[in-house]
Amino acid sequence: MTDSLVEQEEFLAKVDEAYRLFNANPELMDIYEGRHKARVTQTLNMNAARRKGRDEGIALGKAEGKAEGKLETARLMKEQGLEFEVIATCTGLSLEEIGKA
Repeated sequence: MTDSLVEQEEFLAKVDEAYRLFNANPELMDIYEGRHKARVTQTLNMNAARRKGRDEGIALGKAEGKAEGKLETARLMKEQGLEFEVIATCTGLSLEEIGKA
């Protein structure tokens, strides 16, 4: 074996021994498990917050798109000469909103 392989084997043997000692110590394992659970909980909370933000953004975008669609429909109906009351009934917009469309 080359010196590099011998060094790697010695290093891995030390790592293995440290791992075995760590696992044999219940106090260290409790600390590790507590930290691991905290990290997992934090990650889950962050993912939930991201999903909530995405869902809220999608809902807002849909609402804005729906409102823009109503205004566009009102503009087209005005161009066709329909009365504002008819447009209001069809679109759900107020007479003031139709006047601004």
